[in-house]
Amino acid sequence: MKKVICGLMTIVLLFSIFAVSGIAHGDFSSTEYFTIADAQGRYEQKVWEDGAGQGWAWDTATKTLTLNGITNGSFGSYNIKESSGPITIVLADGTENQFTGSLFLNGCDYILKGNGTLVIEPATGALYDDNGEYLTDAEGHSIYGDIPNLMSWNTKITMESGKIIGKMRGVHLQGKLILNGGTLELGCGIFGGIQSNTYKAIVNGGALVVSFPDCKNLDQYTQATSAAEMYRQDPELEMHCGLQDSPAVDQNGKTLQWKTTDERLMLCNEDGSPATYAIIGASDCYTATGEKAHSWAVDSVETAMKNGIVPDEGVYGFVEADLTENITRSEFAALVVELYETISGQALEAGRHPFEDVIYMNQDYVISKAYAAGLINGVSETSFAPDALLTREQASTILYRVFEKLGKGGEASASLFTDDDQISDWAKKPVYFMADKGILQGMGENAFAPKLNTQKQQAIVIALRMYEDLK
Repeated sequence: MKKVICGLMTIVLLFSIFAVSGIAHGDFSSTEYFTIADAQGRYEQKVWEDGAGQGWAWDTATKTLTLNGITNGSFGSYNIKESSGPITIVLADGTENQFTGSLFLNGCDYILKGNGTLVIEPATGALYDDNGEYLTDAEGHSIYGDIPNLMSWNTKITMESGKIIGKMRGVHLQGKLILNGGTLELGCGIFGGIQSNTYKAIVNGGALVVSFPDCKNLDQYTQATSAAEMYRQDPELEMHCGLQDSPAVDQNGKTLQWKTTDERLMLCNEDGSPATYAIIGASDCYTATGEKAHSWAVDSVETAMKNGIVPDEGVYGFVEADLTENITRSEFAALVVELYETISGQALEAGRHPFEDVIYMNQDYVISKAYAAGLINGVSETSFAPDALLTREQASTILYRVFEKLGKGGEASASLFTDDDQISDWAKKPVYFMADKGILQGMGENAFAPKLNTQKQQAIVIALRMYEDLK
């Protein structure tokens, strides 16, 4: 198996040998810092000090690096502690940014966002064989491969918006890559458009385009031949949600197939040959216990179930169910009761209710508990509408009552969402209280969408955030 000598060691070496100028520094051996290059030079920037250069600025209060027209750039993070994240990298709106070195992220979680563009055209490094000997061509010249555009090391990278174009080698992933929005275009290289060891990449939205063209006739030395190829160092690793669940097509719209073995997952054409170009879309996944959910929700759903905040009896509509479906009022009542009892450690008493349309025993039991505890009301004095769907503002109001019953309620901030005028007056305090605490989030472009129905997976994720806030 041929290797790449450049990779991580080359990047670390390059970052460390260049002279540092423009910012006062000291000994970083025990300090959290990152290195960043621009057209003026290469710098070591302490995480806990503000800093700026040509086309970039670091704000320590928000842990945000803003790229605003940087050229000849590169970024690498070192000694960053997991507790220091997440670090946000913003591509300033309307800007074009250029890296000639890699974007190397490790230590903590990272969020990539903004409406700018980052083009990465990294340098190359020499290849060597299993015996440590440099590979040479017929004339004795060293053969070079591409340094990865984007590298992660034991971390999670979430891309929310913006556009990143990697023109040479794509992603070397030793962590998790989550694409929620924006565009990520990954070019060819020694490991194809995207390569992963052990961990996984997930597409929830946006556009992921990967390619593996000729790559300077180095195919005979490559470890991968497919546009997307994922390696598994641990054959026992659970892979129930990841790229292998995502649909993919080639540049002509033809469907591509994921081929899996004990050690490898790769994209192939219909005839079984490796795919050299792929547009990878979002997909549905399944939890380890068989519930269908979108990839962004799988981990949270599994955590919520392990913590006992999801009803584990099938009659309540969660076990081995399609969690992408909208939740009903009776199902939400069951979830709220389970959440409250788990957090408080006390069982709610089932009282009497006046609702004539609650006729099933399982619905009657949880609705009696939720109604008696003051957590949920009917749609009229005698009707509960157990099978009606629940809007986001209704769900927010009911969950806020859990905070109040636990003595944890409080005041909310002023308007945060662009569609504030669409939020009912009775729901504004609960909505903004929950938003202040980070339990509720918008649906894009800072809109709350109060009248939109709530999915089961969304309700579970919100319940988990409440549990983590209140436990």
